[in-house]
Parts: sequence; structure tokens; C-alpha cells
Amino acid sequence: MSLQNLLRKRPSFKGSQRPKPSEQGGGRLLDFSPADFRELNADCNGDRSEVAHRLVDQIRKDKESQVVNDVEVGIALKRAIHAFSSDRKLAVELTGRFIHFDDHTKSAIQQADLQRDKRRWADAEFSYFKILKEYPLLAGYFVQYGHCLKEQEKYIDAGVAYRNAYALGEVEGDLIEHTSFCAARSGISIDRGVLERVKHFWTGSAGTKLLDAPPTRADIEMLYRTLLGVNPNSIDQVHEIMTVCDKNRDVVQSLMRKPEFVHSNRNLLRVAFERSQGL
Repeated sequence: MSLQNLLRKRPSFKGSQRPKPSEQGGGRLLDFSPADFRELNADCNGDRSEVAHRLVDQIRKDKESQVVNDVEVGIALKRAIHAFSSDRKLAVELTGRFIHFDDHTKSAIQQADLQRDKRRWADAEFSYFKILKEYPLLAGYFVQYGHCLKEQEKYIDAGVAYRNAYALGEVEGDLIEHTSFCAARSGISIDRGVLERVKHFWTGSAGTKLLDAPPTRADIEMLYRTLLGVNPNSIDQVHEIMTVCDKNRDVVQSLMRKPEFVHSNRNLLRVAFERSQGL
């Protein structure tokens, strides 16, 4: 069943007529609106752990009472993650906790892990790729994806996958060693200061907003399209940015210094200039 058909079944309410999820016997997570998510966050005083706990409890109840099917579970999970996408730490936490309720994705992970264990690197690479397209904040599986790429000697791609995992909070263990190995095989030096600052985002008290978050490949590609109107020319461009930028705001500043930024945003810059001159 398509998302459009699912949404057509949702009741419509006007203004204050719309009941809160709590007034609907808890409601399904699938039926939460953006306003419901904002209210939940306010009720939890912005406590990420409490928000995650309540959402996990809600989807568990939905599954146990069988008020959602497998397709609806996946849609509900992705909508909840998207609702909190501006808070990178919370979105990553939700992804890691939600994945256990998506039976289709759990089955896909089992298949990918089996292919990896059998050293069928190309098959496992593609399987992990499909999983990460569905859940791009699933940090730990970027590590597995990177391993599959490294075993096929795709060192730049593997380096991007490892850095992606690091940017999403996989900052413990031997990930730096894997990253360093791929960099050495590619003839690239590593700035450990960048990696330390990325780690501090996850272990310290740094802000959680997207501009403060370490850049993922998806972030970089989105910023390219937004600021320059194009995708990066190659994976090498993504890798280069990841090696020098530890925050998305650094990526923004880097792209705005490119000549292409002026060309792609000529009208916007003209308006900004005229307003600054009081014209």
C-alpha cells in the first residue's frame, strides 16, 4: 500500500478539533503529526533520552496490538526520525533504537551479514548500500559497508564510509585505524585534529544542531545541491571535504568560497546587495 493511500485513511480535523495522540488512546505513531512531535519534545523538556523512550514505547505498543502492518511500521519510523532530523544526536539515537522494530530491515541486515561472513564482498556491499539508503543515519552499518569496500580495494569509497560512521557517532574502537589504512593506500594524509573534533561533538557538550554536526556524505551532497546547484563531481570531492571539515557550517563556508557559488546564486546575491545598500 502506498504512502498516499495510507494518508488518505487518516481522519482530518480543523484547528482545535484535532485530538492529541494521548486523547486517542495513545494513537498510532503513524498518525502523529509534526505538531504532535513538537508537543512531545516540549513535554519531555527536550530530553533526548525521554523522547526516544516514549517513541520506542509507542511503536512497541503499536506492533503488539497489531494496529500497524510491516509497511506502516517502516513509514512511521522514518517519519519520526525525519521529525527530529534537525537534532543529529536524537535522530541517530532514534535510528539505532527503531531498527529493531522494522522486520524487513532486520531481515536485510541478516542477509548482508551472512554475505559478509562468507566473504562475498560485492554482494554484501550492495546489501548494506540498500539498507543505508533506507536508514542513512544507521551509524554502525557504515562500518560494515566500509569493510566490504576496503576488501575490494575501493579505498576512497571505504574511507568515506568509515568517516561517515565516525560522523554519526561511531567514535570508539579501531575505526580511526581503518580510516588511516585507507588513507595511506590512497596516498592521503590524515588530520587527526579533525577526527578529535568530530569525536568531541559526540562525547562532549557541543550543540546538536545540523550546522554543528560533523558532515556525512549525504550532508555534503545536499549542501552541494543547495549552494552550487550540482552534485559533487566524484567521491573524491566528498572525501576531500570530510578530511578537512568537522562541522557542516565549515562545509557551507568552504562551498560559498567557490566561484560556482556566485554563478549559481547571482540573483540572490544581487538582492542581498541591494538590500544592504537600501536600494
